[in-house]
Amino acid sequence: MPAEPDPMADLLGLLTCHAAVAALRLGVFHALADGPADLRALAAKTGASAEPLRHLLDALAETGYLSVKDGRYAERPAGAALRGHFGAVLPLWTALASGPWQGLADAVRTGVPDGSFYAWLDGLPEERRGFHTLQAGLAAGLAEALTLPEGARTLLDAGGGTGTFSRVMCARHPELHATVVDLPTVIADLTDLTDLGGRITGRAADLGVPGALTERGVDVVLLCNVLHGFPSERARALVHEAVAALTPGGTLLVVESDPDPREPADRAFQRFFDLNLWHTQGGRLHPPAALAAWAVEAGCTVRLAEVPGHPSHLMLTAVAAR
Repeated sequence: MPAEPDPMADLLGLLTCHAAVAALRLGVFHALADGPADLRALAAKTGASAEPLRHLLDALAETGYLSVKDGRYAERPAGAALRGHFGAVLPLWTALASGPWQGLADAVRTGVPDGSFYAWLDGLPEERRGFHTLQAGLAAGLAEALTLPEGARTLLDAGGGTGTFSRVMCARHPELHATVVDLPTVIADLTDLTDLGGRITGRAADLGVPGALTERGVDVVLLCNVLHGFPSERARALVHEAVAALTPGGTLLVVESDPDPREPADRAFQRFFDLNLWHTQGGRLHPPAALAAWAVEAGCTVRLAEVPGHPSHLMLTAVAAR
C-alpha cells in the first residue's frame, strides 16, 4: 500500500469501480473473452448504444481494464478477473458503498450501526446472488483445505448458506449426514439439498437469536465465517451453543478471517472489512485469542492454526470433553 493517501487515485478508483461494474453488467468482458472487437461489434453483442458505450470503454481503457488499438478493444487481466471471482466481489462492494455506507458518518457519530445487511441484500436480487456465489466459492475452497475427524457421522453446518461445505464433506465421506442451519430466506432457496442420497437437510433459524442451535449429540459443528457477523457477546454465546450441540469428544471447527494477515494489502482490506461488519451487521473480526478463550470456557481443548492455502483465514479446532 502507498505510504501516503492519494485523493486523486482514490477518486479514480471509485469511478473505475462503478464503470467496471457497469461494463460487467452489460456483458462487455464476456463479449471480449474470445478476442478484441470494435465498438460496433461490442454494441451489437451487449445491446448498448454505441456512443455512450464508447465513453465507458475509453474510460476503462485509460484505467487498465481494457486496451484499445486501431479502434479495437481488448480485455486486460483486470477485465478478465471480472469474469471470475471478482465478478461477484466488485458489484457487491460497489453496492455497499452506494447503499449502507452512505450512512456511515451518522453511525460512527451516534455509535449505532446500520445493521441491515441481510434485509438490504434481500431487496437486491442481483447482489444477493453474487453474495451467495462469493460465499459458496469461498466455502468450497476452505472445504478442500479442511478435514473432519476420523469416524465423524454427523455435521452441523451452522450459518452454512448454500450448503457448499456440507456438500463437499458429504461427497468425501459417504457415511456423513449434514444439517445446514441458516436464515429462512436462505434455506427457502436450498431446493437441491436432496442430493447425495438425502444426507443433507436444511433448518431455518436466526443465529442472532439465543438458543438458535437446538441440535444435540453432533460429531462436528462448523462455524465458517459466521462469528464475525455478530458482536462479541453473541459470538461468545454461539460458541457455547455450538459446544453444547456436540457429542462428548466431538469437534467444533471455527473458521474466521485473520484480523492481522501478513500482506499489507490484505491487512488494509481487513480493516475496511471490520468496519463494514460493524456498520452493516453490528459484528467485528474477533481476535483469535478471544475465539480460543470462548471455546476453553465451554470446556474444550483448543488448537489454533492457519488454514492451509488460505493465509488470510484461521481455524480453531476445539474438542469437547468426553
